[in-house]
Amino acid sequence: MKTRLEQVLDAIDRANAKDPNLIPDGNAQRPSELVYGERMSETLDRFCSTASDHLRIAARAQHIERWTSARNPEVQMLEDVVCLVFLKHYASEFIAKRQSPALTASGVLLE
Repeated sequence: MKTRLEQVLDAIDRANAKDPNLIPDGNAQRPSELVYGERMSETLDRFCSTASDHLRIAARAQHIERWTSARNPEVQMLEDVVCLVFLKHYASEFIAKRQSPALTASGVLLE
């Protein structure tokens, strides 16, 4: 029998599996938001194996059914700028505070 967390994550994955936007993932084309949710969970597990169920759900569901909402180009621009500012100004400190084998010295996530 699946745990409550597993049931919730499965429900999120079922919703995101309906994403008509496909991206390359390994040797296959898969729904974009499904892949994104899986990557969020994998990355969270590498950095915080003791994450609460609430945090695990939030990470997996961050983009739930995102394709159903009209996206203003300015919203995407804001998200892009947020990422760039973090990489330029805060990534080094982030890496220094977390002596994690999941990060290289240059801040690139290891697979």
